[in-house]
Amino acid sequence: MALARGDTGSRIDDEVRQAAAAMGLVIEADQQQSDGLEAWPENEPVIRVFMVMSTQWNVGLRGPIGLRYEALPVVMDLLGIAAEARAELFPGLRVMEAAVLEDVPHGG
Repeated sequence: MALARGDTGSRIDDEVRQAAAAMGLVIEADQQQSDGLEAWPENEPVIRVFMVMSTQWNVGLRGPIGLRYEALPVVMDLLGIAAEARAELFPGLRVMEAAVLEDVPHGG
């Protein structure tokens, strides 16, 4: 996954693979793009926040259950996200969180 146009994505792909492995998930080779993915400019801030939040998951016995939202203000401060933009980023962050959680086995 590339954060910016022209980025080969290899460093970020490694980070995504490592974060997924830490949660017991595997990214299969056919799901990866060798030349990276392009993000629309308006989505780049939420992608950056989500990538930094990759170490901020609440984890239960069966794996990740959701992001630690109490870490968001610190992450957004460190990334220089303006106060006015934070509320706009939150729904996108929730969408990305939900997409990760869809792949987590929640057997009974």
